[in-house]
Amino acid sequence: MAIRRSSSGRWLEWVEKALPSGSTVGLRVDVTELKQATEAAERARAEYAGLVDSLSDAVYKVDLERGTITFLSAAAAELYGISSAALIGTPFLDHVVPEHHQRLKDAVRRGGCAADGVCEVQFTIRRADGTLRQVEARFRRTVEAGTDMIAGVVRDVTERARLAARLEQETGRLRAIVESSGALVMLTDAELNVIMVNREFEQFWGVSAAHMIGRRLEETDTDTGPGQALWRQWLVDRPGQPARFVRRTVDGHGRQRVLNVTASPVADEAGIVRQIVFLGVDDTERAEAEQTMFHNERLSMVGEMAATVAHDVAQPLEVINLARTTALEEVTQAADTGSAIDTAYLVERLDRIGQQVERASRILGDLRSFVRGERPDDAAPFDPAAAVRGAVDLTDHVLKTDAFACR
Repeated sequence: MAIRRSSSGRWLEWVEKALPSGSTVGLRVDVTELKQATEAAERARAEYAGLVDSLSDAVYKVDLERGTITFLSAAAAELYGISSAALIGTPFLDHVVPEHHQRLKDAVRRGGCAADGVCEVQFTIRRADGTLRQVEARFRRTVEAGTDMIAGVVRDVTERARLAARLEQETGRLRAIVESSGALVMLTDAELNVIMVNREFEQFWGVSAAHMIGRRLEETDTDTGPGQALWRQWLVDRPGQPARFVRRTVDGHGRQRVLNVTASPVADEAGIVRQIVFLGVDDTERAEAEQTMFHNERLSMVGEMAATVAHDVAQPLEVINLARTTALEEVTQAADTGSAIDTAYLVERLDRIGQQVERASRILGDLRSFVRGERPDDAAPFDPAAAVRGAVDLTDHVLKTDAFACR
């Protein structure tokens, strides 16, 4: 039997048989369509094989009953460090580190890992030269000629795994720095949606990170700045520039606190603000210590000012006593002589006494306010001349005494 191509281009199958009479009987069958279909199949198989071999991922098949490799594409040679032909027929697990054998068995046993039946697993292989590589395999269970098989692709992810481990390490180191800084740290996007808060922030406000993350800053109970409208104006007017401010607030435990807050925008390469880092430092203890020191200094000055106050109060008292004496003399003289009392004179004396009483009251009021550290809650207009006179009244005598002592 032979297949020949005729002069007309058709493919013919020839069968000849010799007869006892010496003649020959031949049969010719036109198999052109069959030949063309066979050639088309061969071309498709070659194209498919070329496509598979051109993939950077290694394509494989494994006989589940025997556990052996039945097919490997050309990319396997670079991955395993040995030719694909040398790997075919060898147990698949022989090339996997022992500690990952059970991981692979469990992945195969699960059957359909995803809705489409495709499973995915990562494991470590040992190359022919003994080096280890991290790989990721995707596969699907199939049945071919009554035999359970798995078919899929395996790719080298060693570099990706290394970068992921390094990223995790760097992220952990950065997280440790943020958590150990002692400052309140919050990260938001440009729209002030909270992305991250650290442990110090949680403890200060008495809220959890889960409560904060994903929420708009204005929807939370944390007082972080001068208001959302001003934040947005700041981003427009001063893009890329940090903002600093002091905030007096009440923490999550009801205690009055003082926070020094710095808001730093994080911009991309185009200069567009993508995130904002809020860094808050609890300045309560320093502010309280400063206030206590100021109060103590003020009390110390009270002692130094005692002589001034005594002197300044004594002067109005002397004037009052003199005015009282002269007024009394006027009344007594009028009574002794039977003459009319000089009313204008008495009124002038009484006005004099009233002025000195007001002066003494002002001096004592200024001292009382100084000792108590009283100040109005809201800013209001005042008479600077009166303020200067009050300061002079409180310090005049001490300054004069010190000047006399220096002589």
